Amino acid sequence: MLMLEDMFFTRQGAVIPFNPDASGQTRGHRVFDHTADIGLEAWGATLEEAFAEAAHGLQAIIVLHDSVCSASARMVQVTAADEAALLVTWLSELLYLFDTGGWLTAASDIVIQAPSKFAAGSALHADAGTWRLSANCSGELYDHGRHELGVGVKAVSYHQLAVGYGHSGVCARVVLDV
Repeated sequence: MLMLEDMFFTRQGAVIPFNPDASGQTRGHRVFDHTADIGLEAWGATLEEAFAEAAHGLQAIIVLHDSVCSASARMVQVTAADEAALLVTWLSELLYLFDTGGWLTAASDIVIQAPSKFAAGSALHADAGTWRLSANCSGELYDHGRHELGVGVKAVSYHQLAVGYGHSGVCARVVLDV
């Protein structure tokens, strides 16, 4: 039976039924079945934790994650109109960094800034509706001698995209085109 604590609600009012983990973990990720693609769910106590877990999940699909070291750091910044689009933009940027330069992310320290409606002096701010994500990512370049490639991810999709809020935190759901 689905309990209220197993539901996350999006800002648009949609319900995401979800029971993260019977072990009671407060953050994590998992894949879910999707026809011809891979679904990824990530959760955490905060939006930042859920997005960090989504990045961890993406990298675990691309390569065996335990083989990625934190050898160097890279700052990643993205913006979007809402938090769901921010998730797609964030994961797409990580996928771009891997596809174009072989960058693998081991961990991400994320700060997300929700849109501000007004700037100083009550004047409407030019980008009042913009969500911002800044992440200090640690990782390394792909090394075919040490990293075993997993599934080739082509793109991050908007299909079944959702970010929901519930009693136990935040749940993010995205489908990856493989």
